[in-house]
Amino acid sequence: MTVEQIKEYLSMLTELEKTSYIEEEAMRRLNLKADSLCDISFPEKPIRHYASAEYLASIVMTGFVIAIVGAVIGTIFEIYDFWETWGIFAVLFGAFFGVGIGIVAGAIGGILIGPIVANVEKKSDQKAYDEEYYESLSIYDETTKKAKQLLEVEKRQRNFIYQQIKELEKQHSYTRETLQKFYNYNIIDKSYHFDMVAVCSFYQYFNKEMTFSLGFDRATGDRGAYNIYEEEKRLGRIESKLDVVIDKLDQMLENQSYIKYQLGQANEKIYELVSGVNSMSKKLNDVNDSIKEQTAIEQYNAECIQNQINFRNTMDIIYRWH
Repeated sequence: MTVEQIKEYLSMLTELEKTSYIEEEAMRRLNLKADSLCDISFPEKPIRHYASAEYLASIVMTGFVIAIVGAVIGTIFEIYDFWETWGIFAVLFGAFFGVGIGIVAGAIGGILIGPIVANVEKKSDQKAYDEEYYESLSIYDETTKKAKQLLEVEKRQRNFIYQQIKELEKQHSYTRETLQKFYNYNIIDKSYHFDMVAVCSFYQYFNKEMTFSLGFDRATGDRGAYNIYEEEKRLGRIESKLDVVIDKLDQMLENQSYIKYQLGQANEKIYELVSGVNSMSKKLNDVNDSIKEQTAIEQYNAECIQNQINFRNTMDIIYRWH
């Protein structure tokens, strides 16, 4: 293979790896979004309380009040009756007889009036309970209605997102098939298959004319892309793990500028796909709504299929490899 053919092959391979990464990350984010939907909290139905009549307490309290009032009134009247006969001692006799009258009046009044007072208090308490219950029930019904409406909306959104994920899964399967086909040419060593960081590094070395071969070239002494890559890994000049590269994307050094560029493009496309699906899902406000325009995923899939057909044709027709 010529240097230009290797560069073109690596360029297509990096594009396919980037496409695979876009699809996997977009599906992951869309699944997270779909899983977060339909988690609606419904309120608890209010409990209706019933008032009870406290007959014993009412009898005691009513009797006690009547006893005090009766004792006071009885004492006053008895003092008046005994004053002319007993003088100042009428106070003692009046108090004694007044207390007796109060006790009798309290006992009779408590038994007769106490239950009536208890029933009146019960009715008053029940009215307050009912007002509180029906107010809570009204709030409960309204809140439940809104929660059910929101649940239906989110169900439609979730179903739409899952549908788009399935479309993306089909495309991802085709992308992986194309990638496998490209790696099956065995142009690069198997230890670097499906390694986006390595493939991007190899292309960068060729593009910057740091090397003109993949492996060591005995004829020219060219170290080759493999050796440059392994040396930079060993010396800690580059990050070789994709997840680490992604985490440190804003801090990447110049010697990994190409993968930084590719991942930057990938992240923009991922955002475009995910936000496009989420935005379109929110248009499904009615159960009969349907998306009549082409979705972001459908448009993306169509572009990817065409690109990958072109890539396959490049390998199968131009290079005559089968």
